[in-house]
Amino acid sequence: MNVKIGAVGLAEAGNLGDDLIMLSVLDSLGRSGVRDVAYLSHDCPLDLDEMRARFTLPERIERRHPGKDLPLTNREATLFADRDGIVFGGGGLLQDVHHPHRPYQWLRYVPSGKPTIAVGLGLGPLSKAWRRALATMPRTIGEVFVRDDESQALGREMGWECHRSKDCVSPRVLDALVGPPTSLERVLGVAVRSWPGLDSEALARHIDAVAARVKCERVEAFVLEAKNGQGVDCAFTADVLRQVRTPHGVKVYDPREIPAFMQAMAQCTAAVSMKLHSSVIWDHLGVDIFPIHYAPKTAALFGHPYRGLEILDTAASVHHPQDDAPSTDAVIQAWVDELQGRPRGQGYPPRQRRLDQLRAFGETLRRRIKRGR
Repeated sequence: MNVKIGAVGLAEAGNLGDDLIMLSVLDSLGRSGVRDVAYLSHDCPLDLDEMRARFTLPERIERRHPGKDLPLTNREATLFADRDGIVFGGGGLLQDVHHPHRPYQWLRYVPSGKPTIAVGLGLGPLSKAWRRALATMPRTIGEVFVRDDESQALGREMGWECHRSKDCVSPRVLDALVGPPTSLERVLGVAVRSWPGLDSEALARHIDAVAARVKCERVEAFVLEAKNGQGVDCAFTADVLRQVRTPHGVKVYDPREIPAFMQAMAQCTAAVSMKLHSSVIWDHLGVDIFPIHYAPKTAALFGHPYRGLEILDTAASVHHPQDDAPSTDAVIQAWVDELQGRPRGQGYPPRQRRLDQLRAFGETLRRRIKRGR
């Protein structure tokens, strides 16, 4: 198909979940006949040659990189202006937990006047200010598909016409990357992240208690988010493991070694899982999961109400809604088939973009100065 598509997301930033999302999107576009895709890359590259042996990727794939979004510049707004359509997402792009202007930092890449579709989004948490802003802004994205009921409710609260679809990381994607376990050793997998209020000592005691309960002789920790092998989750996991009494080891995600990393996850008998996509992977593999809920998206995955940070002492099952929500793959293929007739995003309103650009720049500068003290 002779169309050029742009994909905006958090690919190649050293996060397994976001890399799986981009592989899913690229595979869906390739199987739809799209031959030319440019995607936003954050400098921790995947081995696309190896991935071509596992997925149907477009013939031409181009990486485009974020630049410095200096006040009064338009580079990000035009980065994908040459594309015929834009796929936005999936994952938690539209939230303001980690940075008060995070929604702007992603929506700024959506050019005006192009067919656009958001897929597999997990909306929120969002401050009241951002809820009001997104409710009053023109339709930046033409069509929005979210991955859970809570996201759909939040979108509709803002006046968005949101549809449900299944998560981008589907069984088909996982089957292309990981097989059944090859070891008989009883291993407790652990995938955690640094989070306000999560005490490393208490978490270590919980891990030892679960290991004893499920009769695992060894703990293997998996750091799913580590840019160039480093980051706050690496440090937090190391701090936890120093206090774990059960024999243990750790594996840190390397984007060039996705199959090996996931195959190591497949050796686990049970898991203490805080990350959304570690839970998705272990559920697919039939592993018993003791979840830690830290955000609405992780609670929603298990069909639980979000009550703040919560460490569960019992195993829980991922909630698989029995509904007719289409797969993200089907949504993307239908969108490509009728691309020219699809709703077009209006882009970021120029005046609002300038204001949010200044605010985001100021906040980022303030944080850098604070870190330098």
